[in-house]
Amino acid sequence: MKMKKSLLWSILSIVALLVVSACGQETTGGSETGGEPVEQNGTQLETNLEVEQSGSNILFKLHLENKGTEDVELEFSSSQQYEVTIKDEDGEEVYRHSIDKMFAQALTTVEVKAGETYTWEDELDLNSQSVVLDGTVTVEAEIVATNTAESLGLSQSDLTATAELEWEATEDSTGGSEDPNTESGDNEVYENDTFRNIEVSGENGVYTITGEARVFEANLNYSVTEGHFYYIEDAHETTSNGAPNWGTFTINIDISEEELPVNGTVTLELYETSAKDGSRMDELFIPLESFN
Repeated sequence: MKMKKSLLWSILSIVALLVVSACGQETTGGSETGGEPVEQNGTQLETNLEVEQSGSNILFKLHLENKGTEDVELEFSSSQQYEVTIKDEDGEEVYRHSIDKMFAQALTTVEVKAGETYTWEDELDLNSQSVVLDGTVTVEAEIVATNTAESLGLSQSDLTATAELEWEATEDSTGGSEDPNTESGDNEVYENDTFRNIEVSGENGVYTITGEARVFEANLNYSVTEGHFYYIEDAHETTSNGAPNWGTFTINIDISEEELPVNGTVTLELYETSAKDGSRMDELFIPLESFN
């Protein structure tokens, strides 16, 4: 009996030593949380912003530096690749770059190779939104890639940068608006070599547009957008005459009030479609109504 007890105690002692040894192995090694962020898939990006006053406008350069070991490809759901906002001294947003801008609804990509920097440059036309600045303003730029979190393991803050600018009042920084499709004068004139005598009437989503067009086989194309998505895309209208003659046309648009933007501009895009490859020709952008 004593021998059996002695053998039993020996077995129990060995089991106990094995359990202690296994526990000791579980509490060593592993990954440490906190401290410096862990680089994911070789991705390490740094965003910087430079801003400079140029008369009544702001020049900006948005830099994205790839400090990682792998090339990075950013994906965008449209031709818009960045958003820029300006806030006044009270922290109120007074300017947003995407307002009144037209962005093609097609997938675009930007590749930033390891060890290199990609830079976006633009000039913010403050007069286009009747913005008058004073004192210290804050400019924030954000790269609006769609694959940052899912594919790259990055937060949106990794692709956002801010900069402050001490604004100096100038004679030409008193607001107003200009459009590349317009001519100077009391009334805005929207025309090019294909479209002329455009008139717009209506409000709150219901608009009538009349004018003249010189288009092949009297076939006019148009779309209606608010800058981020299209209410109407690649619609057709027939003019009274085909090119080389000028023909008249009327377009009626009806958008429900629920779909109208809270902050943005509903814009009509007039264009002719190439018979060769289907691309747009002689585009003319006509603001129908702005909402703030």
